[in-house]
Amino acid sequence: MMTTLGAHGAVAGTAVTKAGFGKLPDGTAIDIYTLKNAELKVRITNYGARIVSLATKDRDGRMGDVCWDTTR
Repeated sequence: MMTTLGAHGAVAGTAVTKAGFGKLPDGTAIDIYTLKNAELKVRITNYGARIVSLATKDRDGRMGDVCWDTTR
């Protein structure tokens, strides 16, 4: 599923995608949402709104993940 935001105050050029991320022991599906524009990319689950990754540009314009996951 891919949706491009543009109305109701959303930033034009921002894309939102949804994908499967896994399942809980009881079979409940977990999804991951990716929000991306030219400056930022964030991936968030629907399980507690956990931020899985957060990428932004460094001073040289290269995208890099700045989110530290202590469970890795």
